[in-house]
Amino acid sequence: MLKPKQFLLSLSLSLSLSLGISLLAFNPLLFADETLTITTYYPSPYGTYNQLQANQLSVGDTNGDGNMTSADLPNNNGNIRLAAHTAAPPTETGLQGEIAYASDGYLYVNNGSSTWVKQGGGGASFTYYCNFFTDTLPIPSNICTNAGGTRGYCPAGFRQIYDLGSWGLCTNIGGYATELWSFFRPPGGGCPSGWPVYSYGGAFVCSQ
Repeated sequence: MLKPKQFLLSLSLSLSLSLGISLLAFNPLLFADETLTITTYYPSPYGTYNQLQANQLSVGDTNGDGNMTSADLPNNNGNIRLAAHTAAPPTETGLQGEIAYASDGYLYVNNGSSTWVKQGGGGASFTYYCNFFTDTLPIPSNICTNAGGTRGYCPAGFRQIYDLGSWGLCTNIGGYATELWSFFRPPGGGCPSGWPVYSYGGAFVCSQ
């Protein structure tokens, strides 16, 4: 004969077992097939690699359409295509060793002191002289005119690299009242103390 505690334990186990069998019998969905999809990337979006090789490589949204797709890739194998910064040099703060492609068509390397250093372009460079006044000018005239942007005072197709300053004459009366002394004053140059300074034009380093 079962004691009260033994009887309650036996009844509890019997009910639990019966309920479990009933649920399995009347719920076939518990045995329905389920599909689990796992998506992996190779190589993964983030990680460190000892070796990484690609036929073509793009960095950033190179075509400016707001998406990162195959349309950003270069056209030829072995090429790297970089998204262009809107300013030249880039205005973003960089770290030492960073390379950026700017809107002027040149590569810049960050030297670690928040400065972007332009890399050599290989184009022609020369000193461009222009005039402040319209009298006795060559044809066509080369009046000093700021075209704005990277061109500055340079002719079309060139970029202004440096403003050398104005050029002109140094003139003064010599030891005799009728004796006039004048000599050419180079760009950025000065005149002896007491000699009037005449500026007739400017000079600029222009580069392709």
